[in-house]
Amino acid sequence: MFTKIYIKNFQGILNEVEFDFIAKSRNKDKQISLYKTHDGIYINKLVGILAGNASGKTTIIDALGTLGNLMVEPIMLFDFEEERNKIFNMIKEVKDESIELNQRIEKLNNSVCLEVQHVSGKDKDTCIQVEMYIEEDELSGYYKYKLRFNSANKKISTEKFTYRKNYKSKEEEIINLHDISECQLYYINRYYDNMMNLEMINKQSLERKYKFIKTFFYHYINDSKIVGTKIPDFFEEISFLKFYKKSPQIMEQIIKIVDPKINSVKMKPDSDDEELIYELKTGGNITRNNLSTGTKRFLTLILNAMNVIKSKGVLLIDEIEENMHKELIFLILRLFVQLDNNSTQIIFSTNLPEIFDCLNEDEQKLFKQDSIYLLNNINGNVEAKRMSEIKINDKRIKGDALVSTIYKKGDITVQPSKKEIDSFLRSI
Repeated sequence: MFTKIYIKNFQGILNEVEFDFIAKSRNKDKQISLYKTHDGIYINKLVGILAGNASGKTTIIDALGTLGNLMVEPIMLFDFEEERNKIFNMIKEVKDESIELNQRIEKLNNSVCLEVQHVSGKDKDTCIQVEMYIEEDELSGYYKYKLRFNSANKKISTEKFTYRKNYKSKEEEIINLHDISECQLYYINRYYDNMMNLEMINKQSLERKYKFIKTFFYHYINDSKIVGTKIPDFFEEISFLKFYKKSPQIMEQIIKIVDPKINSVKMKPDSDDEELIYELKTGGNITRNNLSTGTKRFLTLILNAMNVIKSKGVLLIDEIEENMHKELIFLILRLFVQLDNNSTQIIFSTNLPEIFDCLNEDEQKLFKQDSIYLLNNINGNVEAKRMSEIKINDKRIKGDALVSTIYKKGDITVQPSKKEIDSFLRSI
């Protein structure tokens, strides 16, 4: 579970932007969307970022994805655009596949490009820092990982990884390095077995580092998922198949919710290529390619949600409302509060304020005001504020206030500006 996120000079965000997911509201024991840690800290399980276009909401998801990529892949030590042009030219010139061409493509695909600075801060460092609470027996606690890097020298300026058992405990230092060519978290996790065979290695120190690194890595990479606005085809079909094989009845229930014309789901018979077949009530079958965009999006989200909840991870979704009916979004959100004190979390961005008015079957509000972030781009600087911090007429927003009502009244500002739109239409 994320407890804090810090981003500076990454893609669409130039200035510092911070998010804190530790719950601040009163009567925490009565809240249905909080998780209580072993040391009595309450973390928001549902976190929504409300923002207009070009406000930086996709940038936040991309930053967390880049941090994850740097845990599993080496840094790209060549110029991305220059290398891509070389590959294009080689493809034009070479008729048959060459070893050099394949090696170049593989190297490009399996390394992380650090050229992610904001265009106004190309000569400055990018900084991404996260803190996560991870529940893992004796290793339960708060893990903080910080990377500061620059694309000019293609190096990590600072890498710091710390752990503390309790929220108020002193941090234990696991990694603290400067001016390095690879992330040590990536390097140790990947080459741990080889390093343990080296004579000059302090094996006791390495073992200590590795147990914390492995716990953090698996929670961030394996137990958690990022879902963007694009719908992948091949790999998503594989995940649908895996889910169907484990839970065919649940898969059928899910598809009927979103597409009532489907009668049943089956495996394609008499074929070497495994594929799901959706049988229609009116007769005939369709495949995944024939499903609507909204149906594919919903299946992608809900299957990822169920897998993340099972592994007690985090689901990150960019623009959750993309191709989705509001009630289907509510269904996914309600999954995360269905189980008592389950240490799983969903963080999503949206343009739609009505999402935060979601209720459970007992008519309880799922979202507290301190779990809703409002993102605004003010003259190039991105401002992130909790709804609970915003004042209207010098008064804080009430906990039971509907976000959609406040938004429609114009009491909170999210791009685009209605005045600018009206002005433009008048001028036209």
